[in-house]
Amino acid sequence: MKNFCGIAGKIKDEDINRFNQMHKSSEYKYQTQNICLATNQEITSEGNTKTVFAGYSDIYASCKIYEDKVILETDKLGLFPLFTREIDNNLYFSTKMESLIFNVNKLDRIAIEGFIKNGFVPEGRTFIEGIKKIKGTKVFKVMEVKNGRTKD
Repeated sequence: MKNFCGIAGKIKDEDINRFNQMHKSSEYKYQTQNICLATNQEITSEGNTKTVFAGYSDIYASCKIYEDKVILETDKLGLFPLFTREIDNNLYFSTKMESLIFNVNKLDRIAIEGFIKNGFVPEGRTFIEGIKKIKGTKVFKVMEVKNGRTKD
């Protein structure tokens, strides 16, 4: 399966260690001072923009990297998953939730209650506290890296 994972923010050595745990099977790597990206498919370039695309024409997740921001997008219905987790002002993102499960010690009670009550996890949540699923949309979720801090 095609997928990608990355980290954006003011990256330190311990962040790189976490990142290396995230993408054990990924081949292609791209790194700047504030952004790391790993994927098992080609990263395309257009000017100063790097893009990685996972999925198919209508069911997809994509990541566009500019010098000072990352744009994450998923298909309109959110059928191709894209997950995020913020740690120490860095944004970790991945198309596989397993990549973001490290140093986790809490379950999301609201997500579990919603699943028991309604048969599905509430939109934007996962069973793991702190890991969010990007909602299906045509609007980009923008994450900017300004002065080493991430901002939605």
